[in-house]
This record gives sequence, C-alpha cells and structure tokens, in this order.
Amino acid sequence: MLANSPALPYNQIKKIREQTRGDQKAMLTYAKAQKRRVAAFILGLALAVSTGLPLFRALHSPGAFLYMGLVLAWALTVRRRIWQRRIRHLLLWCCTLMILSFVLRICRYDLFRDLPPVTEYCLYLYGVCYTGAALLSFLAALCVGRGEREEPLRSTLPLWLAEGALCAVMLTNPLHHWFYTFAPGSQDIARHGSVYILMSAWCAFFAIATIVLVLHRCRNSASRRWWFLPVGAFAVGVGLLVWYFLENGAPKAGNIKLFNIQEVFCLTVILPFEAMFRIGLIPTNSDYEFFFRRAVIKAAILDESGEEAVVSPSYSPEPGEGERLRRSAIPGGSVVWFEDVGELLRLREELTALNEELEAENELIREENRLREEHIASETRNRLYDSISRVLRPQIAAMQALMAQGEGAGFRERLERALVMGAYMKRMGNLMLLGDGKKTLSTGELALSLGESFEYLRLAGIACALEAGAEAELPTGRLLACYRVFEHFIEANYGEYHACRLALTPEAGTLLRMELDCPELLFGEDRALREVLAAQKLRLETALADDTWRLELRAEAAGGGGKGAEP
Repeated sequence: MLANSPALPYNQIKKIREQTRGDQKAMLTYAKAQKRRVAAFILGLALAVSTGLPLFRALHSPGAFLYMGLVLAWALTVRRRIWQRRIRHLLLWCCTLMILSFVLRICRYDLFRDLPPVTEYCLYLYGVCYTGAALLSFLAALCVGRGEREEPLRSTLPLWLAEGALCAVMLTNPLHHWFYTFAPGSQDIARHGSVYILMSAWCAFFAIATIVLVLHRCRNSASRRWWFLPVGAFAVGVGLLVWYFLENGAPKAGNIKLFNIQEVFCLTVILPFEAMFRIGLIPTNSDYEFFFRRAVIKAAILDESGEEAVVSPSYSPEPGEGERLRRSAIPGGSVVWFEDVGELLRLREELTALNEELEAENELIREENRLREEHIASETRNRLYDSISRVLRPQIAAMQALMAQGEGAGFRERLERALVMGAYMKRMGNLMLLGDGKKTLSTGELALSLGESFEYLRLAGIACALEAGAEAELPTGRLLACYRVFEHFIEANYGEYHACRLALTPEAGTLLRMELDCPELLFGEDRALREVLAAQKLRLETALADDTWRLELRAEAAGGGGKGAEP
C-alpha cells in the first residue's frame, strides 16, 4: 500500500516537519512553565511550614505572612486567568476572606494576645470568614455556564439572609455561649456548641455542593472525565481537617508545627478550584501558546508595541485572496486575525449583478408606466375634445355659415353674432375642462361665463343684466345644462330682443331665471338639448307678460344629475 501511495512534494514534507518541531517545542515550553509554577508554590509552602520551627516562633507567626502571600499570588492568577467577570469577582472576595483569616490569627496570637475580648472576637470572626468563603464558592459555581449578559443571581437572597443570621449568632456568643464555651479564667476553648456544629455543616455542604454543581454545569464532557481530581483535592483538605481535630490542635512532626486551621481552610478552597481550572471545568484565560500552535486560523497576539507575541502556524502579516484583517483590543495588547470573506464577496457581486438587473427591469417598468400614463392622458384628452366638439358642433356650423357669406351687406351684424357664439364656445369648453372628473362645479364659474357672453351681447346693442347671487355648488351636468339653455334661446331668438335679464338662484330650487323682450319666443329644434334636460331631471317653464318672455329652469329632483361633464 505504501508503494502505491503518491509521494508528497518536498516543500509539503518540509512544512509538516517544521510544524511538528514547532508543536514539540511549544509543548516543552508549556511543560517547563508549568513545572516552574508548581516549584514556586511548593517552595513557598515549605517556607511557610518551616516557620513552625522553634527557631521562628519568636517572630510571632511569620508563617501567616507567607501564607497570605501565597493566597495573594493565587488571587492574582485568578484575576488574570478567569475571564468571566462574576466568577472572578466572587473568587477574589473569597481570597479576601482567606487573607483576613490570617490577619485575625496575627491579631489573636501576636498583636492583641493580652486583650481577652479582642482575642475572643477574632475567634468569632474566624467563623464569619469560613462560612462566607463557603457561600462565595457556591455562588461562583452557580455562575458556571451562564452568559455575561444574563441577569445576575436573584434567588440567592435567602442564602445571604441565612449567612447574616449565622454570623450574628456567632458574634453574639458572649450572650448565649452557643458557639464556644471557654474554660474559667482562660482563653482556651472548653466546649464547642451547637452553632459551631451548624457552621461546620454549612461549610461542608457548600463545599460539596460547589464541586457537584460545577461538574453538572460544565458542558465539556472531556473535562468531566477528570472529576476525581477536584474531588481528590477536596478529600485532601478534609483529611487534613480531620487530622487537625484528632490532634486537638495543630499537628506536629517533632518540634515542627505542620499547619493550623487557617491553612486547611485555604487549601480546601484553593485546591479544588485549581483542579477545576486545570481540567477545564471552569473556563480559564490561559495557555494561549498551546492553543495558537494548534489553531488552523491565521491569528496572532500582539503586545503593546505591536510586535508579534504568539502566532498560529498559518499566520502571515499579508492577507490572502478573499481575506480581511480584523483586530480586537485585549489587556496588554491586541489580537489580530484574518477572516475569510471570499464567500461574502461572491454573494456581494451576485447581489450587485442582481440589483443591476432589477434596476434595468425597474427602468423598463417605469418607462412602461410613463407610456401608459401618456396613453391614458391622450385618450382622456381625445375623449374630452370629442365631447367638446360634439357639444359645440351646432355653433361651429353656424359660425362657418356666417363667415361664408363674406364681407357684404350685414357683415357687422353677422360678426357680432359670431362673437357671441365664439364667447359661448370658449366658455363652454373651459367649463367642460374644469368639470371633467368632478361631481360639482361652483356657480361662480357659470357667472363668469355668462358675464363674458353678456359683454359680446352689449357690443351688439343688447341691454344685459346678470344677478349671480351667492355662490353654491351645483352638479356639473346641471351647471353645463344651464349655460347651454341660455345660449340656445339667445341664438334661436337673436335679432328679436333688445334686452336680456338673467338671475342665478340655485338655493331657491330654480336654477336659472331668464327674461327676453321679444313678442314671440322661438324654441328652435335641438333634440340634444331636450335629452340633456331629461337626463339631468330639469324642467323648463315659460310665460309671457307685458311682451316679455320669462323662462325658468327648475330641478325636478334634488338627487339627480351630475353623472358626467357633458351636458
């Protein structure tokens, strides 16, 4: 099978070898760094234990300062490694309580050992530190698996109330002696009370619940396989605590005092959490070198000066085809990586092409709409012009007949009559244009049209009077019919009258009143006018009095007419 497999190019083989050597070097560097940290911790612990020798006892508990330094160093690593803000803050408060326990030991045995009330309250405050640290550890475990944007823990108020009540009972021990009972005339503890047992149960419950809860909330199944490490670390702390109580105080190896209760308290908190950090039960912000050596993305961590601190094997400062440089600030520098946007660029090109096609289609649609609008407007104009021509056809024919007679005898009379018909043709066309598509028109427009017709009648020597009255809205068809009736009788009886009086009174039910001083009223033949009057439900009434004909145009029904602009 090996003989038949294709040979790899030399450059690819060289690249694989360099990457393998880089991974091995990174692993060795990572292992050396871990060994240095462990060695530093063991050295500090040995120095702290060595302070139990008789040689150092005159220095008044120097081990407490070394243990505080170790706790502070661990707190600084927690601040650097834990990226989840709530877990980090809770653990830092827990470290504060651990350091406070050593401060209380210094106060009890060194600074204020001759003041019995102070030493008693230092003993009571030990319990506050122990129970508070246990509760803070449990709250940190509750935050595992929760996002930073999720609501803070609101269901922990009963726990804090219970913690406050327990602390109040411990601090008021001189009143009831439920916590400690001291030997007469001494600061030695004669008996542990029920509250001490409750405090021990409180701490044990929350310590066990912390480990169980973290194991339950961790989503990484590979990390849960190492569950025995935090459990074993907790078992070590419990074993030391049992040893402490069996010895009825600090165990000794010869003249060396091995540890006190404060050291056991700190180890019981620190060791399980450190084990959970190491196996990944709680996410940490460390080991970038190892991860970057294994990463397949093009990324690098830069220091504050912009120099490359940690890079991935495939990283190069120049972007490749279809890649975009991204940068994000981090404490102490920044992280840069190249994001593959080739697919996005391809999609953007497709969207651009699609937008161009849509724009072309939209332009075509707009052009079609413009042509359709122009066609509709042209049809509307043609329809309106045809309607105007049909209505004014008799006047056009009459005017052509008058002009065809030439400039002979009676030319002035023919011209005056043609001007009257021209005024009507102009005004009727204007009214039909105004009323196109409208249901009503103002009687003011009709009064203006009648006024212009009267001006040309006066040029012919006819006395005219117009009473317009108040303006009102009339159905368009009826208003045009009024003007058409007026013109019909003016033309049919032209030359037979010398005066014309007209009144517009639409509010009285009579649309038009007209008076002509002629002996006989000629109606003429206009079938179209009769059809219009019937369609608009109008009735024409005439009467003769004192050689003057009176015409009234009345509306037969209030709701009729107005269906179109053509009279």
